[in-house]
Amino acid sequence: MKCIWVFLFMVFSFSANAELIRSQVATNRTTKLSVYSYYIPETCSSAALPKVSFVKKPEHGVVRFVQSRSALPKTAGKCAGKQTNDLIMYYSPDKDFRGTDKVVTKFRMYSAGRVISGGNTYEIEIK
Repeated sequence: MKCIWVFLFMVFSFSANAELIRSQVATNRTTKLSVYSYYIPETCSSAALPKVSFVKKPEHGVVRFVQSRSALPKTAGKCAGKQTNDLIMYYSPDKDFRGTDKVVTKFRMYSAGRVISGGNTYEIEIK
């Protein structure tokens, strides 16, 4: 089972590029597909969580979002180890389904007086 963590650290851009994320999921298993985590580099504080909606819902499973907190990775420089708010995206395939599924999301948030928006396409292979 392969989990992909996607940390989206955006503060100053007005829009983010859409990203294609491929993932493998085991049949009958819930898998973490993505983690949306935003912070303000100057203060190392969490930004507001994004509002995520579906452009295309999965046809062979369900997606749920869970709020959480985690430490920023080493790549966050001076902010590494600081706690931030996260929005975790989980995918659960339909019972005994094998094949492919696709989810397309878009997100929007406000940070430092700016609107940040973007989206992701998830191509999921269920084995």
